[in-house]
Amino acid sequence: MQLTQSSSAIEFIQPQTVGENEKFDILWMIDNSGSMCQEQTLLRNGFANFIEILKSTNADFHIGVTTTHMVDSSVDFGTEPVARPGHLQSTPQPLPGYDDSCFYALDEDGIPDYNDMQPILNSIATAVSCTTNPSEWEHLLNPNIADLRCAVDYERWEESCSSGDDAPVDVDFFPPTSAYRAIPKVLRADDYRDAQGQIETARLAADFGCMSLVGVRGYGFEQGLAAVTRALSPELTGGPEGDPAEFPNAGFLRPDARTGVIFISDENDCSHNGSLDYGSQCMVSECTYQENLGEDGALLNIDTLRDEMLANIAASRGLSSVDPEFDVIVASIHGNYKRFDSPRPADNCTSPAENPEQFIERSCASVNGEAFSGHRYDQFMRVFKESYPKSGADDAPVSGLICGDFTGALEDIAELFKPSASKCIDDIYTCDGPGAACPSNPNTGAAGTCMAYPPHPADTEPRVGYFCDTGLQVRLRLPADDSANLARLESTQYCLEGTLGMPTLPDGCIVDPAHYVLTGCPGASSGVFVDWNDEQWFNILAGLQVEARYAQMTGN
Repeated sequence: MQLTQSSSAIEFIQPQTVGENEKFDILWMIDNSGSMCQEQTLLRNGFANFIEILKSTNADFHIGVTTTHMVDSSVDFGTEPVARPGHLQSTPQPLPGYDDSCFYALDEDGIPDYNDMQPILNSIATAVSCTTNPSEWEHLLNPNIADLRCAVDYERWEESCSSGDDAPVDVDFFPPTSAYRAIPKVLRADDYRDAQGQIETARLAADFGCMSLVGVRGYGFEQGLAAVTRALSPELTGGPEGDPAEFPNAGFLRPDARTGVIFISDENDCSHNGSLDYGSQCMVSECTYQENLGEDGALLNIDTLRDEMLANIAASRGLSSVDPEFDVIVASIHGNYKRFDSPRPADNCTSPAENPEQFIERSCASVNGEAFSGHRYDQFMRVFKESYPKSGADDAPVSGLICGDFTGALEDIAELFKPSASKCIDDIYTCDGPGAACPSNPNTGAAGTCMAYPPHPADTEPRVGYFCDTGLQVRLRLPADDSANLARLESTQYCLEGTLGMPTLPDGCIVDPAHYVLTGCPGASSGVFVDWNDEQWFNILAGLQVEARYAQMTGN
């Protein structure tokens, strides 16, 4: 018996994903608080590796940047000149803040070397590279170090400084804002393709390097989760037809693209209800004290923020809802877990020198800076199937990555944005279990096998049911405008011998099962998707039509 001759089966044809030009809208949330100089440099240095992986997949991407800064100038006294709550931004902000790590290099314990000013020299060099005419500002690349020290750290070097050496650093050491070249708020893949359609990695990395130079003058309570939630809201995107003249984030989210969010922060999320004042003597530790109060504290609930973000993505894309298992990808580079459970002092905190036990401890320190626990980002990511790093078993926290070299982490994150291999195929010709009879393969005549539905890598529960492996056939077909070019199909080397251009499929062939495996569909108790064995399948199959031909029982 063959499936095509079985009176109890009905055939279906389901188009599958080839992966060419799969769409991703990727929002980077970059902490712009005072201690983020080294981390922003690491991000710029590793971004080209991230893009090279996206380039190899032919992904059609949008890239945008927002920050942790969620207050307006009336609250931060105008110290942050660029960032606005949840807004996409692309104007460089290289001016240093007040943290030594932005002026001086650090040793392996995070201690500044006051004779090495490489961090601020890096910021100056990046700022110059972002100008319309870098040669006009080359003189800024070799500043007088003594003058620079006095401008950024007058109190430390006061004895060797004249009374006027503590002038604003932007006056003599950085280009004026008017000198920067125009960089779009949304970096679109199609705007960076060369004549052959390949992404120009260097040009894209240069523009991202400028827009990711978000500076370190952002508000001290880093509200990364709230910032992303707002950035993706119709309030700022204007929905699927938002007018860029009216909505600052219009054009970033597309109705038919998956959404990616990447958090980069060296402190925990402090998204709150607006009642916190950074002037509190407890400073950043205030966020942890509020977290320890639970529902009675000022921090916004993580589940509520996640639900609001998903609702905002759906509304901005013009959809009724989005699925966190399939539509959204989330990654985070944050600090190691180090919980601080102490209650808040009855009156107020004193000072770290007098009472260090009143202040949160850093979770790691290195030449790349110091960091504090980022466990709220870890908790936020847990419902997303596509996430990085993967959440630990049960409630075990994931390892933070902020104190290391970002290169490997960025490459791993880029892997999340590789195109999906296929759509889920469910209800294939069923059978009763191991040893049960299955129809023979209609092309080879080989006996069919009754198989259990395979697991998905994220499965914790076994799959339900069995199916006949001969009930599924993967086929390649030529596009309508090139339907006679069988050599194109043959060049893939995927075709099962004897099926190329056969009478029942003159413009196609049947794929040899040796070129794919069946993997369980994510988030389902049954069903499979085609997972190609060749890592370059999306290039090999580009332009071809891929179909799943499968049979279902009719119930007769």
